[in-house]
Amino acid sequence: MSNKELNKIKSYFLNLFSIALAERDIHHGEFEILYDIGLEKGFTKIKEFGKILSLPQDEIEFYIPETSDKKFEQLYELTRMIIADRKIKKEETDTIKLISYRFGIKDEFIEPLINELTVGVKLNDTKENIYSKVKKYIALN
Repeated sequence: MSNKELNKIKSYFLNLFSIALAERDIHHGEFEILYDIGLEKGFTKIKEFGKILSLPQDEIEFYIPETSDKKFEQLYELTRMIIADRKIKKEETDTIKLISYRFGIKDEFIEPLINELTVGVKLNDTKENIYSKVKKYIALN
């Protein structure tokens, strides 16, 4: 894995952790999501996963995903993190709104995007179906 790819993954996990830490307590469900995503990204050992997370935040560059698909992927996982403890907190929604904005999503699309993501994840809708409903908000940038 190249340094650039590793830095993108670090940025991705930093975004996920910002949701988990928004409420100052990582719920068990949030940790499971983080772990599952780590496995999906090729980290097979807790030690590898912990190594990424132990880096100082100022050493991790914020990466904007290159495609709508990749933006959706991150926003979908962030939404799963928000829903994991069954309590949606203002700090969490503020964080995902900020990340959406940093991804280049227009202000007028952020609220409906977050609402669609939240409803879809809560209803346990398929990832593909949720994407079909929200891609219009992500792609219009």
